[in-house]
Amino acid sequence: MLSVDDYGRIRRAHRDGMSIREIARQFHHSRYKVREVLRGGGDVARRSREIRGDRQTWAAAEAAGRTLEPLQWLAESSEFGKSHVYSAEVLDAVDAARRAGAEKVETVDLPEAYLKAAGALAQKRAAFAAHRLAAVLREDLSGP
Repeated sequence: MLSVDDYGRIRRAHRDGMSIREIARQFHHSRYKVREVLRGGGDVARRSREIRGDRQTWAAAEAAGRTLEPLQWLAESSEFGKSHVYSAEVLDAVDAARRAGAEKVETVDLPEAYLKAAGALAQKRAAFAAHRLAAVLREDLSGP
């Protein structure tokens, strides 16, 4: 899977005149993958469509964009994680590390259900973040 930095490097190299073949050779990706990145396809676009396609989440995110309180956003994210994703096993490991004053939480083998739930929640939080960022920019750019 390509990182956001990989997407940027490939697009900049193409913008700067490098051929698809040269990009593929330099960045060690297939020409097919390079073309996919340049078309704007791939994982990022697919996930964006999924997030925007969930009308219920998108409507809730629009409403959340009206609240410009970052501390509330942090508390909300923590609460969503606890109520929708974190299993008792994960919460117990975090609590044990906190009580022991440990800097690191012991490794927990995460089940597939946890990973799917975390991914779904991350997509919803991304929609909320997009609306909130837009609201912050609108407020800041509107000027005095």
